[in-house]
Amino acid sequence: MLKEKITKATNLVQKYTDLQKKDNKIKQYTNLLARIDELKPMVKNTAQSFAALHRGSPENFTKFQSQATEELMWIKKDLRSGDFPILKIKSVKETLAEQEATLQENWQNYVKQLSSSTENTLSLLGSLQENPDKITDVTISLNDLREQWPVSDRHLELLEDSIATGQKILVDLSLDNEIEEFLIKVIQQEARLSDLNQKIVEWLNYQNMAKKLLISIEHE
Repeated sequence: MLKEKITKATNLVQKYTDLQKKDNKIKQYTNLLARIDELKPMVKNTAQSFAALHRGSPENFTKFQSQATEELMWIKKDLRSGDFPILKIKSVKETLAEQEATLQENWQNYVKQLSSSTENTLSLLGSLQENPDKITDVTISLNDLREQWPVSDRHLELLEDSIATGQKILVDLSLDNEIEEFLIKVIQQEARLSDLNQKIVEWLNYQNMAKKLLISIEHE
């Protein structure tokens, strides 16, 4: 009788231990799925943005190394063998995060590279024009695009449109290098009467900007 009770108790403990192991496996698997789910947004953002940017300007956005892809393949093999490679998934997450951050920085630099000249000149004129709304719209649009993430083909179109709109404003203002250099001096409060010539005076009067000028007569 005692032997039977011991056997039953032993079997019960073994069943409980087996249940605990299964429960731990389930928890591990659930944790694994949660970790994998964390990768999805980064994969989606990076893949979507890279596809758009590489189509639009392949020479500015080089392909990433296949490290993350290779690591994902090893994780798949581990799963098939019944292992739960949490550390490998963490490593993949770090790799994907680095790739996403790199691509996002490249996008910001790309926008800056294409738009900086136009944007700087527009900003310069914005403080002198009576109605700077169009200039403000363009500069806000360019700033928003710089911070945009993820990127799609539509954002590349918006970037092109914003730069084209800004350049049209400059063309309509009949702005040349000489006038632009003079305006820079005005903004920096370094413009002097000797910097003025007939062409600049006529341009300022035509654009209704003359009354906003602050010109130094020091050392004239």
